[in-house]
Amino acid sequence: MPVPQIRAQFLPYSTQYRIITHIQTSLERLCFEYVKRKHPDILEGTPKQWELDCPESMELTRWLQLLENPLCNNRAARRLVLKETGRSISVLWRSLATLRNFAVHRNRADIPTLQYWTGDARALAKLLGDPETETQFANMSRQLQVAARELLTNKANTEGKLLNTFKELAAKRAELDRLEREAIKGMEEESTRYKESTAAWLHESILQERHSSRSSESIAPESNHAPSSPPQTGVVGWLKRWFGS
Repeated sequence: MPVPQIRAQFLPYSTQYRIITHIQTSLERLCFEYVKRKHPDILEGTPKQWELDCPESMELTRWLQLLENPLCNNRAARRLVLKETGRSISVLWRSLATLRNFAVHRNRADIPTLQYWTGDARALAKLLGDPETETQFANMSRQLQVAARELLTNKANTEGKLLNTFKELAAKRAELDRLEREAIKGMEEESTRYKESTAAWLHESILQERHSSRSSESIAPESNHAPSSPPQTGVVGWLKRWFGS
């Protein structure tokens, strides 16, 4: 019997959703604070700039688009992202935009994917000069790693217990099959013995009946007008008629 898949690397969706939305809102706040601190001119040059008065005023993907040009054109920023993630800034941006899409469209993500996003979020926090948020994401990544390890350990333990149970049940089924075969064989043997015993008794009864009949005929007085024997009835009569007297 196959072991059922329990998707050990997936958290309950409510937990996943809280993690993803926490990362998303933290990054929106991070981008807003960075733009306000380092590039106020970007906000001033944005149409309806008065609307951008808080992190929630734009979704994450738009904040990233707003920062793309100044950061992608910065050689030091490109080197830092490459060192931290092994990827370019544009690839990092696409990864974080995917996180936002998962949150909006309620897609499922396993723990390794969540760790991947926390690593990217930590790299962005470092890039934007926010050590506190960087530490927060680093701690979250470690906690996810611990959770993944615990879940995998539990999966191995529960699968081991289930396999042992399967083995015990297989042994019990084999024993039940053996007992069933023995019961059937016992019934067949008993039936055969009873048939043989009945046949032997029947044969002996027929021989005795025939011998008794012949003995009676040998001592009867000879007479041309001797009365005929009375008709035999019942089983004995039937047997004599069948086998002959």
